[in-house]
Amino acid sequence: MPVALGRDPELVAPALTFAELRNTASREFVRILTAVTRMWARGELDHVLDGVETWGEFRERVAGGIRTMTAGAAKGARVAAFTSGGAVSVAAGFALGIGDERVIELSWLVRNTSITELAFSTRRVTLAAFNSTPHLVDPATVTVR
Repeated sequence: MPVALGRDPELVAPALTFAELRNTASREFVRILTAVTRMWARGELDHVLDGVETWGEFRERVAGGIRTMTAGAAKGARVAAFTSGGAVSVAAGFALGIGDERVIELSWLVRNTSITELAFSTRRVTLAAFNSTPHLVDPATVTVR
């Protein structure tokens, strides 16, 4: 956190408020998390996050997981994975061929328990559905983060 605050002085006030409230649903937390995640994706924190994979390593791990899950699958086969919103957004980004900043933006939209579908063949992976919640009948149960 100190490195992020040094790179973006506008995060100091939200960080102090968050430190006092410790509320992960607060605007301050979301602002800090968004800024730090963008710094991570731009490679600005790689030298200070000892033992934490880089954004590029994370993206490659998700892409490798998709390749592993779909390799050798029979035509028409279905494969299921249960994961976090970050991995879902990276998987969608992989299928769409979009860059880091857009993937980060997608990650803030992923609803808890949502369904994202990827269609795959031996040659490609495409996005068939993103962030669906047909299993949540009550709108009050649809949440993010």
